[in-house]
Amino acid sequence: MATAAGTPVIGLYATSNPARTGPYVSRQLTIDRYAEALETFMGKTVSQVRWGQRVRDPAAMDLISVNDVTGKIDAVYGH
Repeated sequence: MATAAGTPVIGLYATSNPARTGPYVSRQLTIDRYAEALETFMGKTVSQVRWGQRVRDPAAMDLISVNDVTGKIDAVYGH
């Protein structure tokens, strides 16, 4: 809904592939740790898993740091 209203959206991706489930606008604001999560929690690369493979470990989102997010916020607001 935010995208439809023209509001920038910061996407946080570690458990799913943003190429499949990510935003169609604001791609430059996507934080993508999917490949790292696959390697860390499944021992696989993106090319080794089926399209749409999810990382089911809840710790995968911990791969996204506060600094990752604040950096994207700064990119939006020019800080």
